[in-house]
Amino acid sequence: MPYLLVCISALTLPACGSDGDSVADATTTPVTVTEPTAETEAEPVTGEPQEATTIHITVTIDGTDLEYAVATPDGYRPGETRPLLLALPPGGQTIELRDNVLERTWAPEANQRGWVVVSPSAPNGVLFFQGSEALIPEFLDLILEQYPAEGGRIHLAGISNGGISSFRIAGAQPERFASITVAPGFPQSDSDREALSNLVDIPVVLFVGSNDSETWITAAQDTETRLANLGGDVTLNIEEGEGHFPGTLSNGVVIFDLLDSYR
Repeated sequence: MPYLLVCISALTLPACGSDGDSVADATTTPVTVTEPTAETEAEPVTGEPQEATTIHITVTIDGTDLEYAVATPDGYRPGETRPLLLALPPGGQTIELRDNVLERTWAPEANQRGWVVVSPSAPNGVLFFQGSEALIPEFLDLILEQYPAEGGRIHLAGISNGGISSFRIAGAQPERFASITVAPGFPQSDSDREALSNLVDIPVVLFVGSNDSETWITAAQDTETRLANLGGDVTLNIEEGEGHFPGTLSNGVVIFDLLDSYR
């Protein structure tokens, strides 16, 4: 059975600027995903409306423990269809960073608007563009069993290394996603850039701070150009006077306004 733990942490977010994030080539051997064991499969979900809550759950996929958090809004009934956001964390994609961003940026606004947010941490420190992305298809199958997505597709958002991971994940399975929002993020490898052609039917929004490093700004601009040339629905927002993760986005309002516009 999945391990459940009410999440009540309120951590301080370390800086996740360009010096703090590892943007390495994806050289990790791909993970082979098989069906989860009976011990990790989710129970059927039923029940009365619930108060807003965040829980931690661990599932095992092909021998790898994947720990994730789920934030549900007030009035959510288990198994109810709601708009669903997959939020990929920055930096080392650790539990601590994930929980801090979830609690500060995603969960409060999601609760106000009736969204469910799912956010995984990188198992064993293997980022979601360095091998752990291979766990995501099976992971999303499990998530959608318990948290059916409005319209049958998931909205995807990532911060920094989470933004890079977003392009890796969405490029491989574009049919799963209703939108992509990165703050910042870009396709990191040649294969990721080639996979941009898979994303032309998905709205893609890139945010980057004007005070971020030239690497991140240039990569965001290049991504916008590539997608636009492919005929994609892409928007680049350069947030003036902002750094790596723009403070203008930190309370989630701007991003959720955008997400709600897709519904």
